[in-house]
Amino acid sequence: MPPSVPIALAAGIASALLYASMLVLGPLLGAVPWFVSSVPLILAGLTLGRGAGLLACAAGVVAFALMSLSVVAGLLYLVSDTLPALVILSLALRPAPGVPSPQPSRPEDWYPPGEILARLALVPPVLIVGAALLAPAHEGGLTGFLGTSIGGALQQALSASGQDVLDPETRDAVVRNAVMLLPGMLAMSWLVRAVVAGALAQAIARRMGRALRPSPVYIAMQVPAWSGVLFGIVAILAVLFGGDLGYVAWSVAMGLSLPFMLLGFKLVHAVARRTPYPGMLLGVFYVVFLSVSALAIVAMVLAGLVEFLANLRRRAAGGASEE
Repeated sequence: MPPSVPIALAAGIASALLYASMLVLGPLLGAVPWFVSSVPLILAGLTLGRGAGLLACAAGVVAFALMSLSVVAGLLYLVSDTLPALVILSLALRPAPGVPSPQPSRPEDWYPPGEILARLALVPPVLIVGAALLAPAHEGGLTGFLGTSIGGALQQALSASGQDVLDPETRDAVVRNAVMLLPGMLAMSWLVRAVVAGALAQAIARRMGRALRPSPVYIAMQVPAWSGVLFGIVAILAVLFGGDLGYVAWSVAMGLSLPFMLLGFKLVHAVARRTPYPGMLLGVFYVVFLSVSALAIVAMVLAGLVEFLANLRRRAAGGASEE
């Protein structure tokens, strides 16, 4: 048996255990292990190759399905952990276009991080559109179906906790806000978990001296032009259309906005590095960001779009490249 096989199997089991910590320890203690539960899967692939990563993903699905004794729970693990791991590994271990034999010490020989991020960001929109197409017919359309489902789940949660039933006006407001934001926020959280797990797995692989590709220069990351065009088209659809089409477009636009939000963070870090006290400035920035998260997210997306347009101009002038 190749030595990579037991390591990959162990990585899959470790991932399943981390994912199950939310169920065992509760949301307070289990949140952090759950958040990084896909790291072992990605780490197996980044150190042992795609085959080991695929085996780790399969082992994780089987292990979590056996732990939970639920097909639905196994599917949730498949979507939230296995799917991003497979996408990341298929792209991260790919050479850059036009490079037949990438060198392990040359970041520019490997698939650029901006392209990986943009392609990874396509997964939640595809899932949202697929869910919209498969949703049962409802007289209120997709939003009506989600409102009924969320309202019923909210009522059950309140009844189980022994709390008083919400008055109709408050309940309708809660359900309405949840319907408007839930798909997009789930898309963003899926992508944030995937990005953090990928970066953390690469950092661990590099620290171990087993990384198959060099760590990318994140500060030089650029979002590809096609991603900006796609985001613009979807945003226009969300503004121009109502009903299910406008709702799906709005949710998809929220998911597609994350690469530009990360560009905004990159811009903040680049500015902070030019000051005498970058650590202090970044600390203040993140405190403010967490304090006014909704407005801060919008501000970072707008800043990222400005950086994206500036990068396009530099690329057109031949003055920018991504490693």
